[in-house]
Amino acid sequence: MNLAYKLFSKTSPKELGCLDVFYKVTVSELCREARRQYCINLIGRLEHDLRRSNCRDEIREIRQYILAAKAELKKLSGQATN
Repeated sequence: MNLAYKLFSKTSPKELGCLDVFYKVTVSELCREARRQYCINLIGRLEHDLRRSNCRDEIREIRQYILAAKAELKKLSGQATN
């Protein structure tokens, strides 16, 4: 498969619980606001790491985490309105 396709394809991100064991085991058991705040903080830390990284594989992994955290945040925001 083409590398550009992998990097820029619009496939849905993996769920945060699949990538982050701490989130899956611990944070997911907390209230919605705590999970939301965890995602916001995680995105901030990951964006900082992304700016500092020079490794292609690491950048790809960080971007995957960011997409998963943003998707989780969106899902949590959707629950708040339901």
